[in-house]
Amino acid sequence: STDAVALDTLAAHLMGFRHNEILTTRIANDRGIGTNNLELIEIRGKTKNEIVPQELNLPSNRIIQIFPEFLMFFLRDMDLFLPM
Repeated sequence: STDAVALDTLAAHLMGFRHNEILTTRIANDRGIGTNNLELIEIRGKTKNEIVPQELNLPSNRIIQIFPEFLMFFLRDMDLFLPM
């Protein structure tokens, strides 16, 4: 794939994460770097539903989810991100 955001989005989907749950792919999609829309991602070979692992239990990432949002509050207006 030439779209790293699409690749990360599909990998996250296969691991059981919900759409927009991964902050980095959500920001990259919003900035137009790539797509995190599964409907726009073409998969050759098997379908998305055929390759989803069964019985995969994800570890809790609650703290990780809270921390980036907290940081984003303070960093939002700083010039630390790529221009849109």
